[in-house]
Amino acid sequence: MDILEYFYNKSYSHINFFPRKYLIEKREKTFVYGVPSSGKTYIVLDYLNSLEDGDVLYIDLQDPKLRFNQLLIDDIESFIFKNGIKTLVLDHYSPNQFKKFPIVEELIVVSTILSSEFSDFSRVRVSYLDYEEFFSFQKKNSQKYIFNLFLKRGTILQLAIDLDRPKEELLKNFLKSNFSDVEQSLLIVLSHFNSLNVTPYHIYTYAKRYFRISKDSVYKRIGEFLDKGVIFFIEDRVNRASKKLILCDFVLANYLSISQSFLKQFDSMIALSLIKHNIDFNSFDNIGYLISNGVLVVPAPFDGEDTIYARFKSKISLCKRYAIETICIVTISLQYDFSMDSISFEAMPFYEWVLINGES
Repeated sequence: MDILEYFYNKSYSHINFFPRKYLIEKREKTFVYGVPSSGKTYIVLDYLNSLEDGDVLYIDLQDPKLRFNQLLIDDIESFIFKNGIKTLVLDHYSPNQFKKFPIVEELIVVSTILSSEFSDFSRVRVSYLDYEEFFSFQKKNSQKYIFNLFLKRGTILQLAIDLDRPKEELLKNFLKSNFSDVEQSLLIVLSHFNSLNVTPYHIYTYAKRYFRISKDSVYKRIGEFLDKGVIFFIEDRVNRASKKLILCDFVLANYLSISQSFLKQFDSMIALSLIKHNIDFNSFDNIGYLISNGVLVVPAPFDGEDTIYARFKSKISLCKRYAIETICIVTISLQYDFSMDSISFEAMPFYEWVLINGES
């Protein structure tokens, strides 16, 4: 069988798809990219199932059959013309893998890396699950049960849908499938700094204590992790010298490092929620996250009203200096509100805050 016939005859209608927030619209050229194992392929296959089977050619560029069967652009274009194909998907594409893309009515390219060759493509960036997506997978259970499960399983897709397998096994497979040994070592270093203010140089000096790696290599891989969405650096509004490091998943950070307290996990969970909802924000002096509308979001999973009042009594002048009008305390289950010197404080559980946050 010809390799293109092999791909053309495959069917994906039997796959159990889970609802995501991403929408692929019919365009001439679409680039779907994002963090490894975030469900990019499933989102594309779900879209393809809405099209006529005979109109689609899906090519997985990591399929082992391609190791000894080279794909040529001219052959793909001839196959497209011969079979009247309207939509071509190139999955697991590596940067500059082809000198040019095949001519077709609709082209979809899927990759983990954004490069300049996709400057004229419509883009869909896929990240790990947000709480609302996780909730939709488990909606038959209670809110409290789902939230506790979210704390344990995190945002990586496979951990959310495969609840019968231990998370440690799934995380080990996730790391092995997506990262080299050196990258895994660097991820362990990065997880040590998760939810802390840091500079790339601090990361390098810490890393070289444990394994041999050059400064250039550390900086390069940090840049690649940033491009893929594996890590995020959040600028601090008060302390400009360093940025807050957030790993892509709080459960992964805890798996990789013994330094991750529950407060750090909770803090990064809130930061990731803000990132996934495309909200403009900065870190704020290791207190919380300052949103552009003058709201300060403070992770405080177990702090009651008296504790928060005492904690902020000496920080009111700092808050006023940055025009903060509302301080939102995100907790595990506590709810209360009060005001201090014209600044309003409101505490609410994470699962309520995140729904309001998602609508904003």
